Amino acid sequence: MRHSRSIVALAATLTACHAATTTGRRDDACVQTYEFGNYGCAHIVALIDLPPRPWPDAYRYDVRATSIGASAGATSSYSADVTQHAVPLILTLMAEPPSGTGDTLSVWVVAKMLDDTDHAPGRPLPVFAADSVMKVVHIAPVGSTPSPDTVRLSLHRP
Repeated sequence: MRHSRSIVALAATLTACHAATTTGRRDDACVQTYEFGNYGCAHIVALIDLPPRPWPDAYRYDVRATSIGASAGATSSYSADVTQHAVPLILTLMAEPPSGTGDTLSVWVVAKMLDDTDHAPGRPLPVFAADSVMKVVHIAPVGSTPSPDTVRLSLHRP
């Protein structure tokens, strides 16, 4: 599995996709969150090809994206049932992008199936299968709707 670079200045946060409820705005428009202010968002759909069986008796998924480059950000993960094989994520820019980057941002998208069979509290779950891909995503300003960026990940045993 490929590894992402270290995270530094540009604060970007990923959250599981959810519908906005503000009247007069499309459900998939970028939301102004007001915690720190934000500068737009990107919609990412991770299409997951699951590994061949047999699988662990208990497992969970971890699907996340991390911004890349000299000005990078923070991550959050989406852990849920991937039976639909499509995991929607929203990348929200929490700081102004560096000048010259335009309306795109490079991200690593990583998907893992974690073995939760013998989970010991305080210890990370072992990775059963994983994949990652680098993708340039399109950023839309707050209030507008970004074009969804799609990535395909094929989970394989490490």
